[in-house]
Amino acid sequence: MGKDYIVSIIGTQITGEQAEEVQLLVPCSYRKTENTVYLNYSEFDKNNDNSEIKSTLEIDENNMVTLIRDGTQKSKLTLEKGKRHLCSYNTDFGTIMIGAFAKEINYDLNENGGFIELLYSLDVNTEFLSTNLVLIRIKKGENKNVSNCK
Repeated sequence: MGKDYIVSIIGTQITGEQAEEVQLLVPCSYRKTENTVYLNYSEFDKNNDNSEIKSTLEIDENNMVTLIRDGTQKSKLTLEKGKRHLCSYNTDFGTIMIGAFAKEINYDLNENGGFIELLYSLDVNTEFLSTNLVLIRIKKGENKNVSNCK
């Protein structure tokens, strides 16, 4: 399947009084089965152009969102509105478990693109870590000049 879509991701992490924003604009593929929507895209570590991180975003029929990242930063984040899930995150020092509690999950997707909005909090050992807002826009179209954005 070709990467005939463009995904724009803006992630904001809020810790206390500080907010940090990360943006990404890359080609992606979009696939829908009877019960699940899949977005697949790759990004590269800004410090190492040879370290590809392959990401799969899944949204199932129960509005559960799962982000699976494979590569140098393996992780699996599961979000379900009103529920806390334990998620794994690989670091240079080993794997840690992080709690993720989804406050809002909104999306409207079809074969022409659409959007996904996620609002969730993260914790480590049940101690609050951050509030996170992720805005994802998917657009069908040419992606000849798309590259990673900081």
